[in-house]
Formats: sequence, C-alpha cells, structure tokens
Amino acid sequence: MKAKLQLKHYTVMLIRDPRQSVLRLRIPVLVMLATPLLFAAACAWAYYSTYHAVSAKRTSQELQTALNEQTRIYESNVSGRDMTIDHLQEELLRLSQQAGELDERMNEIRRLEEEMQRLVGMGPGSSEPAAVQPGDGDAATGIGGTSRAITQQDTDELIAKTTDHYNTILNSMESLYTQLNETKSRVVEQQSRLAHTPSIWPVDSRTITSPFGMRRDPFTLSMVYHSGLDIGAKSGAAVYATADGTVSSTGYDSYHGNNIVIDHGNGLKTWYMHLSKIGVSKGEGIAKGQEIGLVGSTGRSTGPHLHYEVLKDNKSVDPNTYLKGARKDE
Repeated sequence: MKAKLQLKHYTVMLIRDPRQSVLRLRIPVLVMLATPLLFAAACAWAYYSTYHAVSAKRTSQELQTALNEQTRIYESNVSGRDMTIDHLQEELLRLSQQAGELDERMNEIRRLEEEMQRLVGMGPGSSEPAAVQPGDGDAATGIGGTSRAITQQDTDELIAKTTDHYNTILNSMESLYTQLNETKSRVVEQQSRLAHTPSIWPVDSRTITSPFGMRRDPFTLSMVYHSGLDIGAKSGAAVYATADGTVSSTGYDSYHGNNIVIDHGNGLKTWYMHLSKIGVSKGEGIAKGQEIGLVGSTGRSTGPHLHYEVLKDNKSVDPNTYLKGARKDE
C-alpha cells in the first residue's frame, strides 16, 4: 500500500479589524523553509550591487582624476611647446637680422678692399653706393600695419633666406680673404716701392739755384748740361736721404767734393755732392728721411749748396719729377 506523502503547512491568520473576518493564509512548509534562503540571497545580491556601484564610482573618480592630471600635463606641455616655438622664432628672426647686418658689413669691407685696390692701381674704377641702413635719414620712427599669425611657410622661408644669407657671406668671406691677401701683397709691394722711391726734398731749403738741364757753366760761362739740381742752403744744414736704400759709395774728389751715392733698388740711385761732412758709411742701410751729411761747398762749387741727382739705370733724370711728389706729401 502506497503511503501518501503528507505535506505539512502552516496557517497564518491576519486580523485587520475586530469587526471584519480573519484572513487565513496557508503557507507550505517548503515555502517557509525557502524564505530565509531567499532573504539571504536578496541580501547578498543587495550587498554585491552596492559594492559594485561603490567600486564603480570610485574607479570612475580615479579615472577622472587621472584624466584631469593628464589633461593638465598635456596643457602644460602644449603651453611649453608654444613658448619654445615663439622663442625659436624670435631667435630665427634675430639670426636673420644679424645675417643681413653681417652681409652689409661684408659689403662695406668689400668696398673698402676695392678702394684699397684702386689706391694701388689694381681695382675697378668705381664702387657700389652705400646701402641705406634702417633708421637712416630724417624719416619718423613709427611702425604699424596689419598682423597675422606666423605660418610654417613663413618660418621655412625665413630659414631658407637666413641660410642663403650665411652661405653667401661664407662664400664672400672666402673670396674676400683671397682678394685681401692679394691686395695686401700689392700694398706691401707698393709701400716698399714708395719707400725706395726718392720722394722727399734732401734739404729743408726749397731754393733752386741751378735747374736740371742746359745751363751756362758758372766757371767757364759756356753752355753745358747740368745733370742735377743745385739747392741753395746754409752751410752745415742737414742733408736727408730721399728714400730707403743702401750706401753704395762715399768719398771725395775735386769735382764733386764730399759726396754720397745711395742705391734704392729697381735701378734708382741718388747722389748728394759738395757736402761739408759725410755721416754714413759704404754698405750702410739707410731709411727715408735719415740724416746722412751736412751741406757744404767742397769740390767745384761757388758757395754752400747741395747738388742733388737722381739716376735711373745709371742715367741722370730730372729730380723735379720726384720733388713734386715730395711737396704733395708735405
């Protein structure tokens, strides 16, 4: 005989009001047993949901904080980059301006070098006009005009222009260096030639008592050729070398009296006659303007004076050609 499974249940009475009927609820035992489990599960679910929400909120706040920090760092980096770009642009502009100024200075040096070449007879006949510098003249100093943001193209063009400027300057410097060396050599050569060219008066006096060329001899009164200049001066007045050179001879003879010959190189010699005193020796190096003796009237002479000759390739030439230069130098 099959036994029936008897399921127990509980009756729950609910009295709402004494005058109303009692409400009876029959709750099976299984339901009563399951209720605590359901309650525990609900509590666990509520706890999990609350924890998850709090955790999610905390994570969201942390992410927001991290995002804010990253945003701050980014903005700082962008600001720093902008400042760096502005600084670099300012430096680029400064370098560009300096390149322009340096280029102008190179032009000035080049014009000076050309002027030096002309002075020594090796340059062109004219120079470039001087460039007008900013601020030259009587113009006002105000500035103005519209402005716009600097573009990458502007920066690239300025970089290219500045680079070209410096490349041009470097090339000019190389060329100018060579030219200056050549000019220096020519100037040194010219200075040496000038130093060795008779170009000053041999005495302080400027009184010509007998010129170069044809004249009447003071002793025979016949027409003769006078190969130098007679310059009247007081006896004992200083006689000066008219150019750098070396004393090639000194001595005395009845015609020239006490006399000195100085060799200046390049076929040029000067001859000083009728001296009262010789102050140099043969082979001695002489500088232009150096005192070499004293005016006298020795030899064939009518009175104190200096007979001065200039010889080119051992042939007497007119000293006036050189003395005119001396007058200009003085």
